[in-house]
Amino acid sequence: MKFKVVHFLVILAVVSPFALVNAAEIKVASVDVRKIFNTWEYASKVEVKMEQKRASLDREDSERRAAINKYKAERNQLVQQYRANGEDLTKEEVEKLDQKYLNLSRDVDTLEENRKAFYKKRELSIARDATAQSEKILGKISKAVQAHAKSARYDMVVDVSGYTSSHTSLFMHIHQAVDITDIIIRRLNVTK
Repeated sequence: MKFKVVHFLVILAVVSPFALVNAAEIKVASVDVRKIFNTWEYASKVEVKMEQKRASLDREDSERRAAINKYKAERNQLVQQYRANGEDLTKEEVEKLDQKYLNLSRDVDTLEENRKAFYKKRELSIARDATAQSEKILGKISKAVQAHAKSARYDMVVDVSGYTSSHTSLFMHIHQAVDITDIIIRRLNVTK
């Protein structure tokens, strides 16, 4: 076991100077993918469309709630009518009120269940669409970065928009890295 550790240390000592020399020759660029995502015209248009879908869902949900509230108000009027006139009503009139109340209650419950199911289904659909659109946008950004990195002969491009769990940047400083974020944004805005 000692032989393996010593052997590893000898190899490390021999290889390290060469690794440092090669590392000094590496051409590095940095890119802020979050900034590209937030400022690229295409991504902004996609985000507007997603917000419109969310707003449309909220409007439709409000309309459904309003219809349900009308049924609830009608049901409450029946209760108030019964309380106000219950003593003067005939047995048949009480039975009619009870039946109407039960029917309204069933309608309210059914409409509320349908509203919730509809909302949940549409919300899930919008979330899936947003995920698919984000993946598509990130794919286009990645292709643009790779194409620029290849043409400019960068050995490495580092995304500096990431954060650690303690909300600090993953990369505070990258020696001799060229920020290509604005170049990529311009490139993406040109190719529609």
